[in-house]
Amino acid sequence: MGRFVWLVCATLAVVGLGGAGHGQTPPAAGAPTSITSFDDVAGKWAGHANKHDVTLEIDAAGRFTARYALGSESGAARLEGGALVIPLVEHQGTLQLVWDGQTLNGPGLIAGKTWRVSLARTGPAARD
Repeated sequence: MGRFVWLVCATLAVVGLGGAGHGQTPPAAGAPTSITSFDDVAGKWAGHANKHDVTLEIDAAGRFTARYALGSESGAARLEGGALVIPLVEHQGTLQLVWDGQTLNGPGLIAGKTWRVSLARTGPAARD
């Protein structure tokens, strides 16, 4: 059970989870308000979850890799109603991220527990 809890925490860290109580920032001038294509979010993103650093890379086709202290998970993201949805099948979860200024924020559901996710872009998408 202890290893499962650590795995869940690490998975949450992958997606750049933020703690409760963080205020939302109004969108910056010129910042997009809806994710209309994977080109909008393609690149490298970083954040944290419960003091654990995490990264997310996503390409223009929607393929992603989330990395964290205990491993990584890859798959295909999808777009739903202006949000980026990242299925975390191995950890029975999903991230649903939307633009919030220059960051991607939203809920993350991992193994039945909901977390607040916040990611900032750290680099452009990798070139083939």
